[in-house]
Amino acid sequence: MRILLDRGTNPLIVSRDGTTILMEAMGVVGDVDRRGRRTAFRWAPGTEEPATMEVARLALELGVDVNAVSHAGNTAAHGAAKKGFNTVLQFLADNGAILDVKNKKGETPLTLAEKLPEAEDGGETTAQLLRRLAAGQ
Repeated sequence: MRILLDRGTNPLIVSRDGTTILMEAMGVVGDVDRRGRRTAFRWAPGTEEPATMEVARLALELGVDVNAVSHAGNTAAHGAAKKGFNTVLQFLADNGAILDVKNKKGETPLTLAEKLPEAEDGGETTAQLLRRLAAGQ
């Protein structure tokens, strides 16, 4: 992303389907590009969440709206929840993300997180994190 910015890319541009660069980083549009290829965030297992966090930090520093909604009704929080990125979700919440937005399918970040398997390390699941954040803890 920094290379794109160095070459003059405007990070505030919103695509035709309403997605922002922050939503793209969260995988709101999927893990496959328009040509059917897997996106870069999927090429290196174990690096996706830290890379997504870096993009999220940079995007918010540059003024991208943390609560922007795509035409499908998804936010960055939907993407982070679907991927189980707890550190990113916490960061988004700390920066004002609204976590109970329903998309056009009626899904909230919590309903997406509830579909994930239990945490392998026995730690807090994404659904538990979202419930804790909703309770203001």
